[in-house]
Amino acid sequence: VACVRYPSRGAIAPQLLQEMVLRLAASVFLAIRHARCDEMAFVDVSSGDKIAIRSLDGLAAPMVGAQSLFSSEPMAAHDWASRQDVVASLEAQVGAWARRDTSPMGSRLSSLRDELSPLYGALPKNEHGRLDAPTARYGLHRYFMKRYGWSVKGLEPAGASWMRSVDVDDEVRQMSKHIVPSYLQELASQKMGNRKGFSLEWLVILAATLQHLAHIEVTDYLYSVLRTLGYPVAGQRSIEEVEDIAVAFMALYGFGIDLEVSTKQDVRHAESHLDAHHLGWRELCVFLKESLRASPPAVLDFNGTQSFVENFIQHRYSEFLNRDCAAAAQHLAALPGGRDLGRVSTNELRATNSSGRRVLFAEDAQELSRLGVVEGGGEAHAAQLLVPNYLLSPAMCLTTAGFHAVCCRSSCDALLERVEAVARGLETTPDVVATALGVDGSGLSPMVGAGGTVAVHSRGFAQWLHRSHPFDCPAPSGHSLTSPRTADEWMADPGADAAATEDMIAELSKVFARYTTLGSSGVEAQEMTASLSLAPAAEVSVESGRRLSVTPRSAAQCFVGGLPQIAAVVSMVIVALSRARAALSSALRASGCGSAKVAAIPGSLV
Repeated sequence: VACVRYPSRGAIAPQLLQEMVLRLAASVFLAIRHARCDEMAFVDVSSGDKIAIRSLDGLAAPMVGAQSLFSSEPMAAHDWASRQDVVASLEAQVGAWARRDTSPMGSRLSSLRDELSPLYGALPKNEHGRLDAPTARYGLHRYFMKRYGWSVKGLEPAGASWMRSVDVDDEVRQMSKHIVPSYLQELASQKMGNRKGFSLEWLVILAATLQHLAHIEVTDYLYSVLRTLGYPVAGQRSIEEVEDIAVAFMALYGFGIDLEVSTKQDVRHAESHLDAHHLGWRELCVFLKESLRASPPAVLDFNGTQSFVENFIQHRYSEFLNRDCAAAAQHLAALPGGRDLGRVSTNELRATNSSGRRVLFAEDAQELSRLGVVEGGGEAHAAQLLVPNYLLSPAMCLTTAGFHAVCCRSSCDALLERVEAVARGLETTPDVVATALGVDGSGLSPMVGAGGTVAVHSRGFAQWLHRSHPFDCPAPSGHSLTSPRTADEWMADPGADAAATEDMIAELSKVFARYTTLGSSGVEAQEMTASLSLAPAAEVSVESGRRLSVTPRSAAQCFVGGLPQIAAVVSMVIVALSRARAALSSALRASGCGSAKVAAIPGSLV
């Protein structure tokens, strides 16, 4: 202690000790996390009296440094949110709304209300004049895509499929980010005391809560970056230090590096590996540094760094992706049928990295089919790729460690907005549509109802939009629950099969990993890849269709389940203390502090 506190008397090798402590702390943290007694689970309710429970409490296998770059689920460690944070964020926004005339946060909510009001007025209402839950999620999706280019995780219909068969009780601590939006809706409904739907006020509160969750998560990740790289939280920094912090932040946020179990050396190794093997990473670093140099924070402290990072992920990261979106659109438009028909033969597709950052069109026929972006196909004819469906699919998105993925913006939403702006209500005449879009509206005739109008959010209208704007507007598909493309698909009933939520998460993870991972071949990948597996399914006998509560395991189950981790930690503590004692002894003798000081470490422990 004297040598550390008074460097003039000699210096102990701090890097060695710091790394040993961090490794030990990470191991203890993981052991506790794996052995803890609270669980979140999805429950598959069969037609009989059996259900299969699969654990979803965030027990991802630890991946140190660059290991996540070779994982099939690079964001596995980050796809979880604290239930308490979710509840607290909602409570904060409800309180801010009540004080909106007197508080800065309330002023922000009033501005958000002004932004959402036109969209709210244009969306279909239920018999109570409010939005039902699927329509509210669609409204949130429209807002976040237009504002930030974000596809918020769990706003898809399948993100709510779990709600009719699973309850989240107060003992749950961690929950998948893919169920947070629907869980927020459930909490909001309880606060409203009714199930009549969501008013504009509540749509604003839900949007603000998701924004707030993203904000506090960025703050938490930034603290993790500073801690791992050894930067103090307080004080001024140089522009080079802010660059270093921002680059490490994007390694976490864009590629899933897990700082909970990684040291500074691990982060540097991961960055070097990305530099050497990932073109997209190199371009991202250049883009990031150019953005910082062009608009540096006024003050280079923690708040300034946080402000820059938040602005980058809210606005600049989508601009970075737009280069790929534009390159893909240009390439497909040049193929036969691409621009005029919005369809190209899959035989014409070739994997390309013309954008210089990522390989486009690398999916095989099976993957394209799962994405819902092809139609037709057989022995005589090749399948047709639906151009707008592909451009708006997860295949073109960049996943993040946050509550969203960054995706290509839909030009069709802009067309729909023009119709919504002139339509009087939810239905309008073909002439009004034709005038708003500057096209021939005669094709709408088959969809005209008894009042001479067409519903602007119907499936039929979506089909007409695709025919009239084949390059811009997606065609309705058969994947509405997990990969909705059109308004009617976004507002579809989610059903009651919790497996649909799980399937959506698994499919999105697989698609997103194509960009973030570097593959799993080669000796280095095999050495670095951590094994990932779901907790084994458990058969539980319940009444068919019963609504279930997610509750903690018993003390005995927790103790037995945690024994391997506890034993591993005990052994690591013994080894670590033994090494620390030897290192301290050598360092203290070299520094002149005297070997007697080593007696402060109990010999019985080593």
